[in-house]
Amino acid sequence: MRPEILGYVRLKDVRHLTYPAVWTAVTSHFAATVRSVAARTTDVTAGLALAVPGSSGQFEFLSVYVLPMFRRTGFGSSMLDAIEGEFRGLGFRLGSFPARPRAQAGRRMLFREERLDPTHGQQIGLPHDRAAHV
Repeated sequence: MRPEILGYVRLKDVRHLTYPAVWTAVTSHFAATVRSVAARTTDVTAGLALAVPGSSGQFEFLSVYVLPMFRRTGFGSSMLDAIEGEFRGLGFRLGSFPARPRAQAGRRMLFREERLDPTHGQQIGLPHDRAAHV
């Protein structure tokens, strides 16, 4: 598996890995600022993560999806690491998931990996910044 940073043009090829409403938001509001990472095997795109810059040094995940047959194999973590790295390079320190019930699986994964700070609900600190928001 290899995570691959996608530009907006290449993102169109994998838009089926996110919700239509998220795709509409990306194309209408975030085309210039969205950061996206695809998880690829040798013959299939197994997942997609989308995030956008927010305020106060934070970014927000719009969508994180891994095909069912590739779940619990590290694909999601690899995509999160890649997006975190992209935003860290831009000077961002915190990330968040929307407070939707469908985001629960992602939050459970982040709690398990100690990336989600339980004192802040949905916020995640980048690995070296845990003390910055505890």
